[in-house]
Amino acid sequence: MGISGADIKRQQQQANAPEKKKFTQRYREAAAKNNAARAANMPVCTNCGFQGKPKLYTKGNLLLEIFLWLIFLLPGIIYSIWRHASRYKGCPECGAANMIPATSPMTKKILEQ
Repeated sequence: MGISGADIKRQQQQANAPEKKKFTQRYREAAAKNNAARAANMPVCTNCGFQGKPKLYTKGNLLLEIFLWLIFLLPGIIYSIWRHASRYKGCPECGAANMIPATSPMTKKILEQ
């Protein structure tokens, strides 16, 4: 009676189990540190105090843009240029365009309040 291939594989998996746990634990700890650092670098809204990732806003109306492209070519081009030129990254909570970096002195004053 010999040792089967399945038995050898099972023994190898059991031997590698502590290393695997250590790796996943190290990965989770590194991810938690990275998330904390990323949250500390998120911009802050001076209007409502929200801290997080800004949202991209585009002024105007998409349906109007499509209508102008289908009916009138030149006004459609002008309207499209205006819409894309007026894009801004704003606060997802209040829509204000006045988000400032987390490293600015003004942010420190806002977060202290």
